[in-house]
Amino acid sequence: MRLNAAAERAIAQLRGPIARSSIAGAAIRAAGMTVMFLQAVLLARFLGAENFGVVTLLLAILQIAAALVLGGLGSLAVAELPARTAQGWRNVAQRFHRYGFGRIFGASIVASPILLLAVWFLTGATNVLLSISLLVSVPAMAGILLSRGIALGLGRPITAQLPGELIRPILLVAALTGVWTFGALDTTIFMVLFAITAWAAFGIGRLVQETSAQSLFLPSDQTHASEWSKAARPFLWLHLLTILQFELATLMLGLFASPEEVGLFQPIARIAMVMLIPIQALGLAFNPRIARLHAENNQTEIAHLARKWTFYATGMMVLGGLLIGLVATPLLSIFGPEFVGNHTIIWVLIGARILHAACGPGFELLTMTGHANLGARAQTYGLAFEAAAAASLIPHFGMAGAALAIVIGMIIRCALLCLWSRQKLGLGITSFWSAKRGRASAA
Repeated sequence: MRLNAAAERAIAQLRGPIARSSIAGAAIRAAGMTVMFLQAVLLARFLGAENFGVVTLLLAILQIAAALVLGGLGSLAVAELPARTAQGWRNVAQRFHRYGFGRIFGASIVASPILLLAVWFLTGATNVLLSISLLVSVPAMAGILLSRGIALGLGRPITAQLPGELIRPILLVAALTGVWTFGALDTTIFMVLFAITAWAAFGIGRLVQETSAQSLFLPSDQTHASEWSKAARPFLWLHLLTILQFELATLMLGLFASPEEVGLFQPIARIAMVMLIPIQALGLAFNPRIARLHAENNQTEIAHLARKWTFYATGMMVLGGLLIGLVATPLLSIFGPEFVGNHTIIWVLIGARILHAACGPGFELLTMTGHANLGARAQTYGLAFEAAAAASLIPHFGMAGAALAIVIGMIIRCALLCLWSRQKLGLGITSFWSAKRGRASAA
């Protein structure tokens, strides 16, 4: 009887809005990561480890540039819209869209010289066509991120993910396959294809989101563009920190090792990132829900959802990590024989991901409850320790040093997030794992 009751409760949990959105989001994310994995395999096979490393550095720089020109507006939409809806604010037509896209294009022009300088410094690339393709890609990628944030804030997680996480990589893989079939592929041709497919995905995403245009937030008679920019600043820093959390090891390897080691490290990092699918899927519905509950001052439900998040995320991380670790060697062999030699490094990254999940949703809670500055500080301190460790370890241990540096940064980050979440919200590592029952509700 107890087993039947437990099974019924588990099935009931899958019927809730957060569970349904998480499952759908995880499916889209998994499909997108599968396509991007195929993209990485094609590039590694076509370009070799060294040129694959150069492309990886270019894409890391592109992500940072897109975050800078976006200015945090995409993340602001995720946090602000649910809160305003809970407060009864009325809707307004495309004002936020217009302001966001105008900012993106203006900032892209201003940032162009800095972007080119960063590309030259890290990769030595001076090809004119490659540089133009990179510059053109920046506003497209930033536009995809803005549309994603608005759709998430409007409660449309599936629509939010389609352009950037599924449509763009599918178009790019199709283009890569076609070029490889009929001609040769190099770094410049790849960046041209990337720019074209990014704009195509952005256009398709805008068409899909036209149905949401009349549901944007913030009354025009009470909120001005300057207030949006000011409110978005903490989210800009958070967005940059999130990118660096995944790309810092790549950039540090580029500085202290070689493009070849960057290329050899990337498949390992990409395979380990598959473990993030459950956390990212949970966040699609969890983050707006926490923002709404905070606006309603429903602390009991916030604690209840935080415990569920920790339990489910950690369980999925452990199971996923074991599976990924066991199949790592055959997966790496797909990239080429030179990629297999460092397969044991992936266990270090698996351990770091499990640790992150077991420490609970401290970052998400702080960010969605008005304490984004503390989330940013925790990320900053963690990345500072990671960068220092990488600078010390990479020259001696190469890719293994980069992986150890990631673990060190993760430990610092998790400790600070748990501490500050406890201080500001009364929810720390003990609360995330407490057996105390919260108010029952279907998630």
